[in-house]
Order: sequence, then structure tokens, then C-alpha cells
Amino acid sequence: MRVIDCVPPRSPTEPRSRIVDEHIALSLKQLRISLDLLKHKVPRTWGWIDYRAYVMEPGEHIAGRIDLTCADDATAKLRAELLADHEVIELWQGFRRVARFEPTQIAHELEAI
Repeated sequence: MRVIDCVPPRSPTEPRSRIVDEHIALSLKQLRISLDLLKHKVPRTWGWIDYRAYVMEPGEHIAGRIDLTCADDATAKLRAELLADHEVIELWQGFRRVARFEPTQIAHELEAI
């Protein structure tokens, strides 16, 4: 593809260089946004790590399991915390318990209504 094919047609009142400059600026802006998003998706380790988020019933029995694949413990904790709106969630990586999340106070208030 030639550069001239990527450039929108110019209006008779604007010089061609201004249109090309604006197009290049827009492309660079989109590239910066893509790179910023990519930074948050690339794992910090060589591979993804498998985690299990267990939904706990009263009496410490397991009611269900949600498998998570994350880059690190911090990301897994953020995702598991989002699950803890009404139930207790325990986050495990293999035999290691990473965290335990209690239901939020807002969830308790909503259930009382």
C-alpha cells in the first residue's frame, strides 16, 4: 500500500502537507493507545498462571469453583475480589491460598432490604 492511498482526499483549500501531518498524528495517537493497552495484557512472567477461585458456603464448604488464568497474584486478586459481591471467595494457586475475600458491606445492606 502506498502512503498516498492512506491519506484522505484533500480539500481544495488545504495544502496536502497539512492533511498528511494530521493523518500521521492520528496514526501515532492510535499506536500509543494500542501500546498502553498491550502493556496491561502482557504477562510479567514467561507464562500464564492458573488460579482457582472457590465460592464458599456457610460452614466452609465449597459451593463452586471458577478457574482463572492470570499473569500474576496481583491480577488474580483483582479478578477474584470482583467475584466477592455476595459470597465468600477463596483464591488458590495450586496448594497455596493466595487470598480470601469476604462479601462487601453493600451486598449485606442490599440483602437486608
